Amino acid sequence: FFSPASADLTETALRVLDGMAPVLNGLSEQISVEGNTNSLPVTGQYATNWELSADRATKVLRRLVEVGGMPPNRIAAVGYADSRPLDDASQDPMSANRRVDIVVVSPVPESVRAYLPTVAAESQG
Repeated sequence: FFSPASADLTETALRVLDGMAPVLNGLSEQISVEGNTNSLPVTGQYATNWELSADRATKVLRRLVEVGGMPPNRIAAVGYADSRPLDDASQDPMSANRRVDIVVVSPVPESVRAYLPTVAAESQG
């Protein structure tokens, strides 16, 4: 979705966000847009990876609100810098962590959500 040290949305990112906006709009839950970076120090316009990750999240939020019609009172943006890296051996960690996570915030308590995968697996046989 992002080039190194950039918060500009790629064409692929724009298509994905525009495609998922109607789905997100159909939900009643709050949405959290969480920006992330890889561990390389930034150069250029950003002082640190914190600013870069926050700008990435904000760019996604603005696209979902301004183009996708997401109500602004249902969405928030946060930057995590490189503090939440993905541990995915199938991907290059530098590119995999140039990402934004879109999280649907559940009102269900964590103690209940912990059982959902088990219930889903049992219902599928």
